[in-house]
Amino acid sequence: MLRIFITDLLSIFSISNSLLQPIAGFVADRLNRNYFILLGPLITAIFMGFLGWVDQYWTLIVILVMSGFGTAMFHPPGAAMVGRLNHHRKGFAMSIFNTAGALGVALGALIIIPITDRFGYKATMAMAIPAILFFLVSHRMLSRQKQTAPLPRVNHADFIREVKPHAMLILNLYLIVVVRAITVLTFTGFIPLFVTSQGQSAQFGGTALAVFQLFTTGGMLLGGHLFDKVGTRKILILSFIFVLPLALAFINLLTVWGLIFLATMGFFLSSSTSVNIILSQELVPTQASFMSSIMMGLGWGTAGLVMTPIGAMADRLGLYWTLTAVSFLPLVGLILVYFFRYEK
Repeated sequence: MLRIFITDLLSIFSISNSLLQPIAGFVADRLNRNYFILLGPLITAIFMGFLGWVDQYWTLIVILVMSGFGTAMFHPPGAAMVGRLNHHRKGFAMSIFNTAGALGVALGALIIIPITDRFGYKATMAMAIPAILFFLVSHRMLSRQKQTAPLPRVNHADFIREVKPHAMLILNLYLIVVVRAITVLTFTGFIPLFVTSQGQSAQFGGTALAVFQLFTTGGMLLGGHLFDKVGTRKILILSFIFVLPLALAFINLLTVWGLIFLATMGFFLSSSTSVNIILSQELVPTQASFMSSIMMGLGWGTAGLVMTPIGAMADRLGLYWTLTAVSFLPLVGLILVYFFRYEK
């Protein structure tokens, strides 16, 4: 039951955070994106600040949903803004955008635990203070800038006409994201439980999770740089081709060597994260926020929904066989890359 409960919470946050992004992206393409970029982090920080005040399950759900809503407001227009930079290293710029969030999650855990240990769980509200200060400072900075021309109004027919010619390529990119996200979420959610179920210490499980998250972040960052150097197809193949043997090596070798295999797997798996976002924006540049939301939001949201049956499978078959089965999923990613054909 514990595994199902954990994956249910992952699904709730993923749904609100990710599945609402296409709506936010569609609206952001027609409004001043600065509003979304400013308000999104503020909403998320305020509601996450209430986590320490939760005493009922339904209250936790409300907080996760509203926090996810704020995140959904921010990511599509933020990625669109990065994609519009007139720079020859768009891959690296997008990778910085992606890894900044991962860095924030890691630093947040290091900061909030000592605070709650010292002042109690209700001190989580203090974490909203930096977001409020960021909102006030950024609002003043943006208000002083010269207003850009408003985006052209696009009706439903125009939207369909722009997206339809690229539908199969968009679907291919979306499914690649889903495959990657399911693999990442499964290992992230189950690594500590799996390690301890195999007789290792909880400390080793925590270390394994930290190593995996650290190197997936590194893969995002350096993957964008590699994309600028070697191009689309090579980086997509590289992100999937080594995952299966590395994942199986970790699952069956829970030692320091196993951690090395796990780290390498996380690095390769996440290396093409920025590629999908940039390619989707290039396919339909007038709908950059919406296309970003498909890759960042809908793809990860779909993977979050899949986590509930994966959690049930883990309770039925065990963590070993569940992780083993998911390790074969990147082969589907390779097949999708094989059929992906895109020329600028």
